[in-house]
Amino acid sequence: MNYIRHLHAFYHQVRRDDRLTATHVSLYMAIFQYWNYNRFQNPFRIDRDELMQLSKIGSVTRYRKCIKELHDYRYVFYHSGIKKYQDAKLSIIRLDTSAEEKGLKQLDLFVPPQPVVAQHSPNSLAKDTSQQTRAPVQCEGNAVINTTSQIFEKNKTLSMAITKLANDQ
Repeated sequence: MNYIRHLHAFYHQVRRDDRLTATHVSLYMAIFQYWNYNRFQNPFRIDRDELMQLSKIGSVTRYRKCIKELHDYRYVFYHSGIKKYQDAKLSIIRLDTSAEEKGLKQLDLFVPPQPVVAQHSPNSLAKDTSQQTRAPVQCEGNAVINTTSQIFEKNKTLSMAITKLANDQ
């Protein structure tokens, strides 16, 4: 787990995702701090009161809404306790391994995104140069991931496995 790359990738996502508010970012940072305390192991137990205090959220309703939205947006996976008084668990999807992160520079967060312009020459009719090429990401089982949608599908598969593991414990 690369702490800096994960935070950089998260803020890159924040810049692109118009659904997120300051409350979402604050809560995610508090959750990330908990994840750090738990040595980046998924799932990990959370304490609502401490997360609310750390993220400066004063309303339980607002906290629940933000947690639900972060879960729906696939930033975290919320595993509610089976029993009423059992602690809830969270899992965070690792963002430091995405294909987009590989091409980012340190200060790309502050630069407006540039559109990809295809370069065509008279001799390029035989090959398609209109698609942007990115370095593939190697995963377990020697599978190669090239697109963001493939990364999200892989994360979805991992989240289902994490949910099953959390329910078995």
